[in-house]
Amino acid sequence: MVMATPKRNAILAVCIGVLVGAAFVIPNFFGSTASTNHETCSEGAPVEQLSRYPIPAVLVNSPYGGSAWGNGTMPASFPGAFNGPPAPGNTTISFGTGAGNGEALAAYLTVNVTILTLANSTAPGPGPSSPCTQAFGVEILAPGSYAELGGEILGPNNTSDFDEPTAADLPTGPSNLTFNNSFFAVNSEEITTCRGPAHWLSPIHSQGLDVWFPLNYGGRTYNVPYTLPFAESYHYWVPANFGTWQVDNLSAAGGPGGGWAFSWSPCS
Repeated sequence: MVMATPKRNAILAVCIGVLVGAAFVIPNFFGSTASTNHETCSEGAPVEQLSRYPIPAVLVNSPYGGSAWGNGTMPASFPGAFNGPPAPGNTTISFGTGAGNGEALAAYLTVNVTILTLANSTAPGPGPSSPCTQAFGVEILAPGSYAELGGEILGPNNTSDFDEPTAADLPTGPSNLTFNNSFFAVNSEEITTCRGPAHWLSPIHSQGLDVWFPLNYGGRTYNVPYTLPFAESYHYWVPANFGTWQVDNLSAAGGPGGGWAFSWSPCS
């Protein structure tokens, strides 16, 4: 291999620059209308429609020995938040739930859901390519009227959210919509009240909540992802001289959204 000297690199750079420039200048000079194509993602036919399907507005983990409150607020543009078409202006509607002593609860609302196929297509002309990243997409529609449901994810007296289920038990039966609200790893400063007073931790804010819709199609089972565009706020309380809580902030970069998940250890 022959190594180019700095001077040779400079000459090559100039030559390449001239050739690249010519590739753009010459067609324009002769009036060419040549253009490139780009890839886009297009919606196809519906494959499943779910009527009055429950989706979580907020998921709340309570620290062991303490308590928590979570509130999920839907933007005015979200169709499932209103009776009929989206309301004008900044009108919003919120759902909330409390939890205590290591339990995890959810507040749900009902919407109509359509799952559609997605496919790549080629569009003429220049533009950024945006191919499909998955096989199916989700559309959420207003149900005409909505219902609010509470659901238990994890019962009380749990010292850790590590083994938390990925779905909630609703009054209408177990939900098959899944989420990730459990403790995975420490990514925030721990909370301790050992030899110290009680703490109020509020408000903790979150934007967006990842969920997965189940789909059986073509003899295969899929979990179709969707991010609910809900603004959420959380309040937590932990008692004095009680222990240390490790924290997994679910809304940290790469997380599924939501508030905090906890893992507790007693004071030594």
